[in-house]
Amino acid sequence: MSQAEGIINQTTNPTLNPDEITRALTQVTDAKNGLNGEAKLATEKQNAKDAVSGMTHLNDAQKQALKGQIDQSPEIATVNQVKQTATS
Repeated sequence: MSQAEGIINQTTNPTLNPDEITRALTQVTDAKNGLNGEAKLATEKQNAKDAVSGMTHLNDAQKQALKGQIDQSPEIATVNQVKQTATS
C-alpha cells in the first residue's frame, strides 16, 4: 500500500514503469478485497446453507452434515467446495 502511495505522490521524477505500477495496483486491489473478510465469509456461509436447504436430492441428515461443514469452514473457498460437493 505504501508503495502505491509513493508512486502517487511522486512529482519530480514520476514512476512510469508499467510493471511497478501494475504491482502496486495489485497490492492495493488485494488489500481492498481483503477488507470485511469476516462479513463476506458469514454471507457466503449463509448463502451456501440456504442453497443446501433447497437441494431436493439430499435427505435431512445429509443437509445437516453439510451445513455443519459449512459452519466449520475457515474461508470462502472451503465453503464453495462444500457447496460444490453437495451439488454432485
